[in-house]
Amino acid sequence: MTGSLEFIGGKELEAKLKQLETELSARRVGQAALRKAARPIVDKAKSMVPQDQGNLRDAIKAGATRRRKGSDGQQVWLSVGIDMNVQPPAMVGKQSGGQYRDPGVVGVAVIQEFGTPKMAANPFMLPAWDSEKGSTPDRIGKELKAALDRTLQRLAKKLK
Repeated sequence: MTGSLEFIGGKELEAKLKQLETELSARRVGQAALRKAARPIVDKAKSMVPQDQGNLRDAIKAGATRRRKGSDGQQVWLSVGIDMNVQPPAMVGKQSGGQYRDPGVVGVAVIQEFGTPKMAANPFMLPAWDSEKGSTPDRIGKELKAALDRTLQRLAKKLK
């Protein structure tokens, strides 16, 4: 599942954020804005998960990801997906003896999203992204503007 977004005005915003680096980390502002802008995608995905899938709904999250190779450290990355820590894969004992590998919540998510030869797909992540991707850049811009405004107000109070 890949997609791309275009954000206009990024160079001007980047210049303003660099001016504020001593007061507030540009990275922290960016991550907070992305997290808030991703909330509707997470909520939509949670609303589309099949009801009987246990921890799958709780595992859908948005969170900052590690820096990508080749980036200069100024970019901010956020992923919306399944948190495998909610229910990690494990070996489970059978009542009749022996063990089987429980795929955990990530395995269940893949099976639900794409199906199997014997089970139809019940997609929830891709439809959630498709329904929200058009409005996401605007939400990011609004969140960044609000964060900048709050920071500028704090700076103005300090300068008085």
